[in-house]
Amino acid sequence: MFESGFLTLHRPVEIETRFGEIMDALDINSAIGLITAGLNYKPQNDLYLMVPGMATRITSSGEYFPIYINSKSLDLVAFDRDSTIIQVKFDIQNVPCVTLNEGSQIPGYIYTFGVIRHGVTSSRIRQITLDIEIIKRTIIRLGYSYPGFSSMFPLPNLKLLLSPTYASLTLDKSMGLINAGLAIELHDLSVKKWLAVPAMGVNLNSKKNKFYPIYTDCDGNLHSFNESLHSFRVLISDDGSPVAMSPTNEIYLGFIVINDEEIMSTGVGRLSSVTIDYSFVLDAINFLGPRYTFYILAHPNGVASGTFV
Repeated sequence: MFESGFLTLHRPVEIETRFGEIMDALDINSAIGLITAGLNYKPQNDLYLMVPGMATRITSSGEYFPIYINSKSLDLVAFDRDSTIIQVKFDIQNVPCVTLNEGSQIPGYIYTFGVIRHGVTSSRIRQITLDIEIIKRTIIRLGYSYPGFSSMFPLPNLKLLLSPTYASLTLDKSMGLINAGLAIELHDLSVKKWLAVPAMGVNLNSKKNKFYPIYTDCDGNLHSFNESLHSFRVLISDDGSPVAMSPTNEIYLGFIVINDEEIMSTGVGRLSSVTIDYSFVLDAINFLGPRYTFYILAHPNGVASGTFV
């Protein structure tokens, strides 16, 4: 009995024959598992998909980082905090691991049928090719609440979406539906230097249909403000349309002008916290010039130098 149980306990994970079943058994919690680092990291190359239900350490006493699969080569990798690619293999128990330059083996884990299987620190290692279609299917099933969803379905890129609009930007396009918050003073609100984002706005008073500007700080974070200078965090739908979120999680819908079309948000689906290129916005404001209502916020002394004066 003991010997049989011992062998069962240490039987290698059947990742090559039951990978689909292992993935199908995952929920959001087990898909994330013990990962505490790199969940919001976006590889510079869009080829990489996050693999649910497994992760690896990249130092002997460090945190667990996500594992990614290259959608072309099918190689498994992890990324450290400097975006360095680290190859991921499997140990004798078919559990992910990495090998450092000095030869030390750092174990990872895999979540299989409700149990976390940790790797070993010394064994032969080998490469196993995982079925990427099963990985894609699992990511889709887990949905946009799973952090790896954005590795398959990238977050909206506001610079890319607004570039056609900004290429032929007019004062009318820059304002869109904005009809409120035109006299809000943000100069002394904080040390942050706010810019109004042309061609975007949010309706912070749906009863009166009052659309307010959306602002970006120097780091590209998006907010809106009402007349009382209450801050509303702005999230972005997959089509680029904005949604403002109050501190009590009330949702306010907004618009974005893409080409000549005002696209209204619905508040349904994935809402993401994304940034916008600050210089990109400033260039658009400079292009519009002093006739743009919010030009003075960017250039309180009336000088268009491309930087604050």
